[in-house]
Amino acid sequence: MTLVLFAAGAGTPASSYAQSLGEDLSDLAAFANVGKGLGTLPLISQTPGAEDATFHGDNSEVKSSRFYLGHVFRRWDAEGNALISPYLEATLGRSKANQTEEFGIGSDFARTDLRYRSRSYLLGIGASIPASPGLRITPMVLAGRSRLKINSTFTGEGAAGFDELYDGLLNRAEIKSTFVGAALKLDYRSMVIRDVWLTVTPRYNHYFSISDEVTNRGLRPRGSAGVGTIRAELETPTRIYVGEREFFVGVFGRGTALVGRKSNQFGFQRVGEIGGLISPRLSSRCGRGSGCLRIADQGL
Repeated sequence: MTLVLFAAGAGTPASSYAQSLGEDLSDLAAFANVGKGLGTLPLISQTPGAEDATFHGDNSEVKSSRFYLGHVFRRWDAEGNALISPYLEATLGRSKANQTEEFGIGSDFARTDLRYRSRSYLLGIGASIPASPGLRITPMVLAGRSRLKINSTFTGEGAAGFDELYDGLLNRAEIKSTFVGAALKLDYRSMVIRDVWLTVTPRYNHYFSISDEVTNRGLRPRGSAGVGTIRAELETPTRIYVGEREFFVGVFGRGTALVGRKSNQFGFQRVGEIGGLISPRLSSRCGRGSGCLRIADQGL
C-alpha cells in the first residue's frame, strides 16, 4: 500500500499544488486504512508465542523480539486436585523493519528507504482452568500501548520535495495506540511413548484500538486485528541433573498467523520455524506447588 501512496505522489511536487496533493495523499491513506496495516509491526512483537526472528518479505525485512513473563498462581484442594487459578502475564515488545520502494515516471523516477521502529507493552490477566489431565485452558483480557515511528530517505529527482510532501505521513511520522483485547490459550502436555513428552500450546489474541495519536489523519487505524500462534514440542529427559533440575532435550515447531485485513503490510501473513531445545526443569518429584522452571534454548 505504501507503493500506491508513492505512485500517487509521483512527479516533483510544485509548491503551487503541494499542499493540495498532500491532502489527497492523506485521503488516500485513510481510505486504504494504511495505519491498520502499519500497526501489524507492533502486533508481532507484543504477542506472546509469536516468533522472535528476522523475517524477509517483498522488499522488506522485519526483526522482532520480546521479553515475556507469565505465571499461574496454582491452587489445589485438600485432596490435591488442581483448581481454577489466577494467571498474570506481561510482555515488552520491540520491532524494526525496513522497506524499499521505487516509484515515479520518466526522469522523476525516485526511490525511498522506509524505516519503521516500534515498542509496545502488553498486560494480561485471566484464569487458568484445569479441563482434563494434562490440559489447561486460560481465557484472559488484555490491555496495552504501542508506539510506531516511521522515517524515510528519498533519493533521485525531487528527493527534497518528496521529503516535505510525505512529512508526517511516511516520514517523521508516528502512531501511538492504546488498545484492549482478549486471548484464549491452551496448554496440553502428555507422554506419547515411554519418556517422550508432547507439549502443544495454541493461542489466539484479538486486539481493539481505543485511542490513537497520529501525526497525519491518514494514519489513523480502523478496525480490529488478530494474531494466532501455536507451538509443539517433543522432548525426553537426559538423566542429567543440576541440583533438583533435570535437563530435557527435544525438537520444536511453531507458527504465527496474522488475521484481518491489511495484515500483509510487510509481505507476509504466516511464518513458522523449527529447531532444537534444551530445557532444565524441576523434577516431578519436587511435589505440588513448586511449579516448573522452563528455560528453552532454541535454534534453527
